[in-house]
Amino acid sequence: MPSLCEDTGGGNSALGTKRAMGRTVNDFVINVATANGTGSQSSNLILMHSMFEMGVPVSGKNLFPSNISGLPTWFIIRANDEGYQAPGDGVDIQVLMNKDTWIADLEKLEAGTVVVYNEDVKLPLERDDCFLLGMPMTKMARGISPRLARLMANMYYVGALAHLLEIEDSVIQKAVEG
Repeated sequence: MPSLCEDTGGGNSALGTKRAMGRTVNDFVINVATANGTGSQSSNLILMHSMFEMGVPVSGKNLFPSNISGLPTWFIIRANDEGYQAPGDGVDIQVLMNKDTWIADLEKLEAGTVVVYNEDVKLPLERDDCFLLGMPMTKMARGISPRLARLMANMYYVGALAHLLEIEDSVIQKAVEG
């Protein structure tokens, strides 16, 4: 079975700090915090379908309290070799894209969580116990298309996670092409 983020117990991977004992392969939870109407559903499905295409048992759940554009939404992806569908006991990778839930989402995280965030959201990240990976996602998207920047910014976290989890480029391309 292909491996996404393997920890052999030596603590060499970012997720290895949370699971320091034993060997853990393909057992993690990604929580993506965004806002409705930003195109995040497409980005999240590309990420989830890419993992599935690599042969990793994966499930996803979109949590949104309202269908009103701009209100918060969270997409939870769980990769698990046992095929578990429930979200899991915690979050291993948190994506922060929503300024309205930023602080609350950050405060809920356990030590050792990998946090991928949009640097263009000028909010504090006061977590010395997490792995913080920032990118100017909105700025990069504006460089390609100012009109579509809000929608395109989400694809940058897909790229970051694809790199971190070693998801094959061809699989991402296949998911994008649908």
